[in-house]
Amino acid sequence: MSGRGHKRGWSRPDLRPAASDIKAAADRRVLRAEVARAALRILHAALPARVYRFKGMALYVPRGVFNPVFAVSTALVISRIEARGRAADLGTGSGAIAIALAKSPGVESVCAYDVSPLALAAAKINAEINGVAHKVAICPTREALLASAPYDVVAANPPYLPLDPRGEEDRSWCAGRRLEVLREIAAQAARVLRPGGVFYVTASTLTGVGQAAEILARHGLAPRVKACAATPLDRICLIEARKT
Repeated sequence: MSGRGHKRGWSRPDLRPAASDIKAAADRRVLRAEVARAALRILHAALPARVYRFKGMALYVPRGVFNPVFAVSTALVISRIEARGRAADLGTGSGAIAIALAKSPGVESVCAYDVSPLALAAAKINAEINGVAHKVAICPTREALLASAPYDVVAANPPYLPLDPRGEEDRSWCAGRRLEVLREIAAQAARVLRPGGVFYVTASTLTGVGQAAEILARHGLAPRVKACAATPLDRICLIEARKT
């Protein structure tokens, strides 16, 4: 902070946050993230593979695929997204967001993209169950994602805990200590959106909503927080970022 305090509003040295305070805040955030990781592991271990009802959809969620039914973040995306034209869902998982997009009258088609074959199989089944298979294309590769670009709308509910995954299951909720997953998804969204297109993505106070917005801005996406919802451990925010 020294030498640049006047640019950030710290005009008095005694009001500048001490390095120990900054470290303590970071440590508390990591601790909460570890608690969230443990809670998500327990929840997903307890949930059976079956068909769930969620936001007017029937979703088959097998073990090994992120279950959106109890996720505040997924519900936030579905309830607040403004969909139209050609859309893509990055990291589709069970396909909940892709299906919700496809059900919107203003959406022509949806590319449901994921790197997990199990997730894509579930998304395909769920698109059929919910009667939108004709509008949802299963996109297993980046080439498939690019083939249908550019998109008017791109959505993502990515892993957001600022932790490195310890095992395969953690990949559903751990974004890496430097938020590597968010950085990659932001780059993908910027690449496949048309100029003026909109990227909807979730972030958490554990992620650092401001940090997430900075990542988006570096990729030519102008971010603003559209809505937030509280959980016992954090606040989940939906960021709307328009490609400039």
